[in-house]
Amino acid sequence: MLGHSMGARVAVHVADDRSVVGLIGLAPRWSAEDPVSTLAGKALVAAHGRRDRITSFKETTRYVERARHVADSVQLRDMGALGHYMLTGSATRHDVAIDSVLDLVAARARPTSTETIATPDTDRQHHQHVRQRAVDRRALLPVEHVVLLQPGQRPRQPHQQHR
Repeated sequence: MLGHSMGARVAVHVADDRSVVGLIGLAPRWSAEDPVSTLAGKALVAAHGRRDRITSFKETTRYVERARHVADSVQLRDMGALGHYMLTGSATRHDVAIDSVLDLVAARARPTSTETIATPDTDRQHHQHVRQRAVDRRALLPVEHVVLLQPGQRPRQPHQQHR
């Protein structure tokens, strides 16, 4: 699950859903009142710029430290001089989002007995191929629309409006 700002805050409140395998928060608006228990057994990636005047880098750091005790893995990506809004540094933010999603997917992928176990070379080639496809589609698909599914889980069909 990926969320920016308040979207990351909402995400931590619903992250205990069994379909969620990890959470990526971009410039998250987390506070001491937000739960970390919802991240048990999941991965957490937080990316925050130090020039953010809307949400707090220090508060994100505190939240990540609290989550470290329950999450499977925790990572804080310091985005340096970036501020809150996703207009400046969008390529850097997209790279972090894409790389984080790919890392979550790769970490959760478990080959079955009929699948071939990937070697480091084939794994790297696949990662590069998927990343290039994501970069090629960047103009068409906002990063916020990435959805992680567990193995065997089918995506939900969008609701159709009746006429």
